[in-house]
Amino acid sequence: MVEITGATSVIGRVEEIGLRFTVLRNFYDQIVFIPNRTIANVSRYPHGGVYAYADIQIPEGANPEGCVEAIGNAARGLWSQFGAIILAEPKFGPIETAPGSGWNWIRVNFKVWPGHGTLLIETTFRE
Repeated sequence: MVEITGATSVIGRVEEIGLRFTVLRNFYDQIVFIPNRTIANVSRYPHGGVYAYADIQIPEGANPEGCVEAIGNAARGLWSQFGAIILAEPKFGPIETAPGSGWNWIRVNFKVWPGHGTLLIETTFRE
């Protein structure tokens, strides 16, 4: 996955690199032909996307395992609903305790399409 800038900016998966054109498949599953002479910069996403993290505080007195299960169900539901934006199944870190405060939290890791996932994670998942 790359972002190619020049006359325009396009993010997508490289389908083909030819003598005159580079061919990408963009977020909307469109095939985009970019003339090689117009390419100014290429930014590569070596992991096939970008990572977004959500840290979720577990309420005091709540069952941590039950909270983790509910958070997992919500994250996997979001992944199944927005599979074009969230590129892989969400991963969950261990339950951790914040130093000095004593409250517990868990981190959910999402792999998202560049430029599209921040709003999704910040709004829909947090709600």
